[in-house]
Amino acid sequence: MPSLAALPSVGDYAPPHPPLAQVPSLAWICISILYHHPDQVHQIPYQLNYRPELNIIDDVLAMDPRMWAALVQLYDNLPDYMRTFAIPLRDSHMPKLQSIPCTARFSMITVLEAPACRNLCDDNIANLKELSSLAALDASGTRLTSHGIKALAFTMHDDIGPWGLRVLDLRECAGITTDVYALLSKFPLLTVVDLRGTKCSRRIPPPPGFSVKGHPLFFHPTRLSDSLARLQEANPSMYSSPNPFTLLVNTLDHPRRPAAEGLLSHDNTVVTIANNDLYLDNGNAIARRAEAQEERLRHEENSAEWHRRRELLELTEDECEEKYPLSSVRRGRSTQSNAVAGPSQLPPLTRVPSAPRTVSVGLPSGFQLTPLTRPSSARTSVGVDRAPLPIRATASTLSRASGGDRSAPRPSFIRLAGNTQSAPNRHLPSATHRSRPNPYSPPLPNGFRPTPLSARLNARSDRKGNPKPSTRSLGVQAPRRPDPPPAETRLRVNPDEEPLMLYRDPPPWSALEDAKCECRMHEAKRREELKRNVDMRASGVAYVDLSGKKSCGRQTADWKPIG
Repeated sequence: MPSLAALPSVGDYAPPHPPLAQVPSLAWICISILYHHPDQVHQIPYQLNYRPELNIIDDVLAMDPRMWAALVQLYDNLPDYMRTFAIPLRDSHMPKLQSIPCTARFSMITVLEAPACRNLCDDNIANLKELSSLAALDASGTRLTSHGIKALAFTMHDDIGPWGLRVLDLRECAGITTDVYALLSKFPLLTVVDLRGTKCSRRIPPPPGFSVKGHPLFFHPTRLSDSLARLQEANPSMYSSPNPFTLLVNTLDHPRRPAAEGLLSHDNTVVTIANNDLYLDNGNAIARRAEAQEERLRHEENSAEWHRRRELLELTEDECEEKYPLSSVRRGRSTQSNAVAGPSQLPPLTRVPSAPRTVSVGLPSGFQLTPLTRPSSARTSVGVDRAPLPIRATASTLSRASGGDRSAPRPSFIRLAGNTQSAPNRHLPSATHRSRPNPYSPPLPNGFRPTPLSARLNARSDRKGNPKPSTRSLGVQAPRRPDPPPAETRLRVNPDEEPLMLYRDPPPWSALEDAKCECRMHEAKRREELKRNVDMRASGVAYVDLSGKKSCGRQTADWKPIG
């Protein structure tokens, strides 16, 4: 957060204009000249009674802040919407508004709302010393630490600094510790301090005069302006006047408005001579139209090329059949016996009959191939046998295996009929793995059961190499992690302790003058002691030569200072 005067932000304020329906009054003419110097209006020894028929206030949102400051000092009985004026922190008129003094007829306070502001930290919080009328500061959720509060406290001297600070919100500031207790006494009017979510603890006593738990109406979620209003109800003499006006600061800069489009400069205008007449045009518009015309031509060329390639790729069925016959495209699958016999003895391609048939593929005696049907349900596993298949060996089968009919079609699915178990085909959509053992597999000795795959996959080993079974393999449900607490209850302090909300009775406005007088006395005393120490050091220095003789008050090349 840079200094307020370093990077001023100029707002789009409407200048005051006279009413069109009537002749402007003498008061309006005086105000239109006086509002340029709002820091001098307090010298007028009286106030005027506001009358709506004067037509002085047009639009508060577009009003110049200097005009607002002049009106609230000159007039009494203003409308309620004039009591608060929103302004950015880096407004160009902010330094002049902060120089307006508080009198018995007028009081102006500043409320700064900067929750979770990334630009507010220990390095730049000292720039808030220019807000001499700062009454409430919301710095919750920022990177501020106790060192930043110390830097802000040591900026107060004479009439510079936040002397009138009443409310300080430091919620959820992780860098705030109990060291801040010794700094709160530097602010003479400080009344409400919110330390919830910080590293402060109740075990350390609070500063003198503060209680550890104030009324909730003075703390968040109550707005800062409402908290100040309740404090004024508790002590009506907390301001210099009973009718304070508020500068509300909740933004850093003015919002940026988009630049107006369609504005032409004189050097960007050309005159094009046509066949029939002359017309005025813009150079940028001509360039845009030429670019659009080129883009349209490129699109037409690309579209024509795409259609030409599409026509070449799209062939009719007759052309495809003539060029690529269907008989040459089909490729038959040979059986194992045909593959052994050689490529010259391959049978012609025949369609597989729908009825299942028993075929042989030249296997040893005692085995037979039996066609299988695809499972009706995708959930049925092909790796689990529903019934044991008998072993049949016939002479016809063996004869066909040795040299029988080689043109018999091969079924789509075959399986060995024997005591062996076929492994599940994991490439099929219906082949699903099951962790339970096969009921038709031979039983294990001593009644043991095979370890499920989930237990083998979920086993973990510790650092010493010993396996650690997970709770999932043992059938025990892992404990569920509790949900995190809401943001309102996530405090960085000890959860057993109650939150810290420091409060004390609001001091009167006269306490500020006493604190300033005491500060001036301490400053004068410090300067006097510093001057005395400098004089003592200058008078106590003597020069001696190398032989040890005292000098005559004059230093030469052979003398050196001591003392």
